[in-house]
Amino acid sequence: MIKQGEGFHVAVYPGAFDLWSGPKLEVFDGAGKFFPGYASMRSHAVESGCFVICVLSYVDDKDVPADFPLRDSLNVEYTRGGGMVISPAGVPIAGPVHGDTILYADCEAKQIKQAKAIIDTNSHYARPDLLSLEYRPTRK
Repeated sequence: MIKQGEGFHVAVYPGAFDLWSGPKLEVFDGAGKFFPGYASMRSHAVESGCFVICVLSYVDDKDVPADFPLRDSLNVEYTRGGGMVISPAGVPIAGPVHGDTILYADCEAKQIKQAKAIIDTNSHYARPDLLSLEYRPTRK
């Protein structure tokens, strides 16, 4: 995606959840302590010089039909929505917000050009003429 020159990256996560909560593992984090992918989203924004828009799934119990056979075994407690927007500098400019909401952010296009001028992973950092990676799996 970086090679294609993306200006906006949409990162979709299943929800905000608490990793240390027991056997279900994915339980809604109402305190807002864990926002999925926070470090990787900021890193991608800086490395690619693009805005990263993070979106969390929102599934309500009423969205699942009553006659769905596995309804009682679904774990959708953590899919309570939310999101954030991170600038090409890796700084959050909107959010994080939680819940069923719409998030707005002013994304100045010049920030993309400025970020790509400083960390240009597509041009002078990328040297396919000098280095290439080739993977040849061996057959057993």
